[in-house]
This record gives sequence, C-alpha cells and structure tokens, in this order.
Amino acid sequence: YLKNLNQFPEADISINAMVNLMMCYANLDDRLSMQMTAEYLGERFSKTSVAPLGFLGLGKYYFDKNDVAMYTYVYNAYLKYFPQHDRAAAILFTLAGLRKKAGDEAGAMAYYQRIVENYSKDQYYPKALSQMAWGSFAASNYEGAVKGFTVYIAEAQPSMDRALAQLSLADSCRQLGRY
Repeated sequence: YLKNLNQFPEADISINAMVNLMMCYANLDDRLSMQMTAEYLGERFSKTSVAPLGFLGLGKYYFDKNDVAMYTYVYNAYLKYFPQHDRAAAILFTLAGLRKKAGDEAGAMAYYQRIVENYSKDQYYPKALSQMAWGSFAASNYEGAVKGFTVYIAEAQPSMDRALAQLSLADSCRQLGRY
C-alpha cells in the first residue's frame, strides 16, 4: 500500500488504499501509524464517499475487539471529518449510550446535545431529546426535565414513551411547584 500511495498519492484508488492501510495498521496494533493515516485521510479526502465508510469499518473493528480508547478515537475522528455523513447521528447516539452505560452521564449528555444541535431532521433527534429529558428527570433536575420533555413531547409520535414523558413532565412541574 505504501509503495503505491507514494507513487500515486492523489489517484482515485488512493482512498481505498489508505482505508486498507489503516486496517493493516490496526491489525498490526500500530496505533500511531493508524492514527496518522486516519488523520491524513480525513483531512485530505473528507469530501469523498469512500473515506467515511473506511472510518466506520475501522471503528467497528475496534468496537468488536472492545478497545474503548481506539473505537472512541476512530468514531470521534469520523465525526470531526464527516459531520454531515448519513450515519453521524447514529454514531453519536451509540457513543452516548456507551458513555451512559459506563456511568458517564455528563459524557452521554454531551453526545445527545450534539445530536439535538446538529441533526434535528434525523431519526435520532427525538431519541436524543428523550434521553436528555429522562437523564435530567433521574438526576432530579426538574427544570431541565421540563425543558427536555416539553420539546420531546412536541416532536414525538404518539407512543407509550411519549405518554410516560407527559406524566413525567407533569411530575416535574409538580416538583417545581408549578400547578
């Protein structure tokens, strides 16, 4: 890969070669070379359709190995270089869920907030709103819960989750003395 990339650094096949090179470095556990290649690929080829798929494949490789540090790095690099890719909100939602599972509620909320701020047309938008509202409610942050549930209820389709959100909104208002 390196020999061909040095001869043809800007050819169309260079993108696939760099994606494969990243995977080779990952398999060799050469993290520094993998990160260097990933950063170059992201910076140089952020407008292509192949490069983000390479990042997603590499992230899955590390995810399957349960290498938290590396899949977090790869997915955050993906989000940095390809924020408008159609899987970006899904990756944010997944990372938020993983942070929440690890007990990092603030880290999870930061990922949910990015979805709410940047992906209002995505299917993960109402899910992120719901998670933020429930997180506030669980932490007895009733002011945050009222804000979150109000927005979520306005956006959500009729469902059991929406009904529970309405009841929790009412309880949050009661806790705040807003009868």
